[in-house]
Amino acid sequence: MADHADLLISHSSRKGWKFYERERERERERERERAKMRPPLGIRKKLMLALLAMLVPLAIFTILTVYNEHKINLEIDNLRYKHNELQLVSNIQLTLIKTLMPANDYIITGNIAYLKNFKKISSEMERHIASIRLSLADKEEKHDVDGEFNFKNELISDWKNIKTTSLRIFQIKNPVGNKTALNLMEEMDYKYGYPAVSRLDEWQRLELIQFTHAEANLTATTHRQLTVTILSSIIVAITGVFFAFLYSNRFTKAIRTLQKETSAIAGGAFRGNIELNTNDELSNLAHDINKMSGALEKSYSQLEEKIAERTKELAKSEEKYRQIIELSSEHIWTLDTSGNITFINKRTENALNYTLDELVGKSYQPLIPINDLPVVEAAMQKALNGEEATYETTVLKKNGEIYSIIATITPIKNNGIITGVLGFSRDITAIKSAEEKLAERVNELERFRKATLQREVRMKELRDKIKALEQALKTSMLGA
Repeated sequence: MADHADLLISHSSRKGWKFYERERERERERERERAKMRPPLGIRKKLMLALLAMLVPLAIFTILTVYNEHKINLEIDNLRYKHNELQLVSNIQLTLIKTLMPANDYIITGNIAYLKNFKKISSEMERHIASIRLSLADKEEKHDVDGEFNFKNELISDWKNIKTTSLRIFQIKNPVGNKTALNLMEEMDYKYGYPAVSRLDEWQRLELIQFTHAEANLTATTHRQLTVTILSSIIVAITGVFFAFLYSNRFTKAIRTLQKETSAIAGGAFRGNIELNTNDELSNLAHDINKMSGALEKSYSQLEEKIAERTKELAKSEEKYRQIIELSSEHIWTLDTSGNITFINKRTENALNYTLDELVGKSYQPLIPINDLPVVEAAMQKALNGEEATYETTVLKKNGEIYSIIATITPIKNNGIITGVLGFSRDITAIKSAEEKLAERVNELERFRKATLQREVRMKELRDKIKALEQALKTSMLGA
């Protein structure tokens, strides 16, 4: 009976399991039928539409990025051109002033050697004039400001008159006190020289305005590109979040099914296949989003690097320009080949208590104590031989005070010819004072060490005497 009951129970269990399998098969069949009845706009197509919607702002962002990058490159070219123009105007102004001096000096001294100096400076001025003529020949020049062509033409005319007048002065044999020479000098200075310098000042002012304007345009374009990047990122992010919330409910059922099945597997209930009618769309979506995110991150990173590089180049250019207008923290000065001072910066003026006008044209030697002159002269000769020289010396201030410096001088070359030396120096008075105090302290410690050693030697001698006395006492006691 028991065996028969077990057989009936086993048969009933097999029938129940077959019924369960048939029901599962019918459910799968109904699910396949529902899948056939779904509208043609499935999950994948909807996600593609969402992706396309996200690509619209990305396309706009890309177009704006290319446009702004082009504008940034144009503004950088314009800024570089204006910087070169400012340098050209400054060089022309300095050279023009220098060309007025030899003829004046010739009238005062009668020394015809100034003619050679004039020809040398004149050749430099001719190179500047050639640059101006080259820019005038460019009919499509778009960087020049209003009135700049007039400045250039008038400057060429003024230089021609200055050169002609100077050569006429040098043709006068005895110019000292010569009325004709004085009239020519007055004509050269007041009719041609000073007006030309004034026009150069106005030209420089206009170029500086244009330089500032170009700099502002570059900054504005850079900020605009940064704004476009931020807004585009926000728009893309908002679009992505919107579609994520829109389709999240559609994916919730599949995700819950996955969670339920994986939890069951983790709990040890291996119930068979995990059936999802997603056709791997979830994994494809993750792959597409990662790919898109990587492309965005790469594009944004490259853009940031380009902006940082452009900003760094602009900062270097600005720093170099500021250094040119004497924002250096070191003492900077120049001498001619005879050792006469031709330039000192503000830092050197403040250190010496002399002004530039008080020292220009004068020898450096009165500023150096007699004991230090051989060192400085040797360094000067080394620089005039084409080598760099570094030395330490002391310098006399205007009020008679002395301070210490460490200086480095290098030759100044013009077309391969050494025309003077350029010097950089730094005040090391405090360092020297600290070194002297340190040396005194070292000497004091050395004396203390020697005294300590002598004391230890003396103590050793006393200990030896005590041991000898103890030994003698022991010997006498044993003999007794």
